[in-house]
Amino acid sequence: MEFKHIQNEDIALIISQAESKDFKADEKIKILQIKERISYPLNGRTISLEAGTCKKEESCSRITWNEDRYRITITAKMNPPELVKIAESMLP
Repeated sequence: MEFKHIQNEDIALIISQAESKDFKADEKIKILQIKERISYPLNGRTISLEAGTCKKEESCSRITWNEDRYRITITAKMNPPELVKIAESMLP
């Protein structure tokens, strides 16, 4: 699923779910430079968080985790704390 920014119609958020760990749905929001990569527990799951920059030095982040046989990936043009809030809202 893709979500656009209200003001400029750019894609601001991508949420994907796939059975393959090799699936990449974030080509429309490509993190060009990863500045930080950490793993930590969130609501009983281990998530991987990557923070960096996209084109035009925009702040971009990506969170991934496994949910049964699926891999969930959220990529967005936002800071990690904002993205973590979105991930938390998706987890029971």
